[in-house]
Amino acid sequence: MIKWIYILLFLISTTAVITCGWRNANKVKRYKCSNNFIKLFYGISFWIVNICPGHIVKESSHVEEIIKKLSVKEQVTKEHKEYVLEKTATVVLIVYGALLLATVVAFVNDNSKYTDVLQRYDKGQGEAIYELNAIVENETRKIEVVVQEKTYSEDEAMELLKVCKNSIQKEVLADNKSPDRVDKSLNLVESMLNGEVQVQWEISNDKAVGYDGKIGEVKSDGTPVELTATLVLQGYTAVKNITLTVFPIDPKEHIQEYVQMNIDNSDLSKKEVKLPQKLGDKDVRFISKKDKTYELIFPVAVVAALFIYFFKDRELQKELDKRNLQMMADYPEIVSKLLLLTMTGMSVRRAFVTIADGAEDKKQRYVYGEIRLLVSNLQSGRSELKAYEEFGKRCGVYSYIRLMNIISQNLKRGSNEMGKALKAELDMALLEKKNNAIKIGETAGTKLMVPMILLLIISLVIIAAPALLSLQMR
Repeated sequence: MIKWIYILLFLISTTAVITCGWRNANKVKRYKCSNNFIKLFYGISFWIVNICPGHIVKESSHVEEIIKKLSVKEQVTKEHKEYVLEKTATVVLIVYGALLLATVVAFVNDNSKYTDVLQRYDKGQGEAIYELNAIVENETRKIEVVVQEKTYSEDEAMELLKVCKNSIQKEVLADNKSPDRVDKSLNLVESMLNGEVQVQWEISNDKAVGYDGKIGEVKSDGTPVELTATLVLQGYTAVKNITLTVFPIDPKEHIQEYVQMNIDNSDLSKKEVKLPQKLGDKDVRFISKKDKTYELIFPVAVVAALFIYFFKDRELQKELDKRNLQMMADYPEIVSKLLLLTMTGMSVRRAFVTIADGAEDKKQRYVYGEIRLLVSNLQSGRSELKAYEEFGKRCGVYSYIRLMNIISQNLKRGSNEMGKALKAELDMALLEKKNNAIKIGETAGTKLMVPMILLLIISLVIIAAPALLSLQMR
């Protein structure tokens, strides 16, 4: 049932991907993508973004502000849309791929194949447990059988089976009501009284009853079997004889027990185990239940996709943190250049233009990108006070906001104290840079604590091990 649901979902999603991709082909051409394969899903992503509630997949003002700072632009509508589309397309790709994988695995791992052979595990891998559907006269029974691992010699019969003389008969009969009619497996216990009493068994007809208590080849009208239990306790022995009349197991009533008996009586040196073709006088077929891992592929992928979608913005925040650290590192340099240029008689506006012109080799530094945008705003006719205020907000770092306030106040007052203010700001910037370097060093030292402790433990072991070994040898 689940297999067909996955197939239906895959067909619907494939149709949706193709249809939306065709309808929205012209709309998504203008948007860039870091991966051409992901862009194949831009069509359906465009449709999802437009129909879903805004708080789930649509643009976020917080994300837009981060993209503005990383792109060093005032208008980032297109970049923001590209980010949302790529993030949504990544989720769609994961879900679609999971549906495809689940569908393929479901077909490959079809659990409706008839089988009359079970595979043993190789020696050392342990016993194999199979879930089977036994079909008898259109009636299906679910059973579970155990196939012992493949061996290269015959199994040793169980010895030292343990029981108590007073209650051993009841223990041996297990689900059988009377020793005069035994048609279910016996319980040949190995010990009683918490292992204090050891029991050894002798069976007059081990073809009729095995040492594991399983019923074997018996007559339909009953086969007599004599069980002899030798109880041993601290050197003392006691013998208990139990006389049983054993009848065949009813295959239809005890399918699992009957099939298990056939498996247990099979040749352990062979890789394959032949299942019985009949239960009494009725034909039987078995269906081996295969691994259904494919049923989990799609739900797990959906959860992973949602996790990636809602936590992808954290990566954007990390990039913003890196950008802010870089701007803080460049701050003393910017203040130093402003101080030097203004001390030569150059205006603040002209100083920023000079810094921007000389920053061609520093295109990867965010602060110089912001300065180039500041100069562009000034040259387009925006007032200096407004341009400086916007520059500080775009930077989003307190030091730059403080610097812009110093410049704005001096422009408003027409004061000649700009040089002193910048000199004081430069001293503060250098001090902040020193403190930040100390914090970064302390953080790195904290991260190294665990490896250092491990190295210390290893060193102690290397030093102490020879001494301990020498003491043991004495």
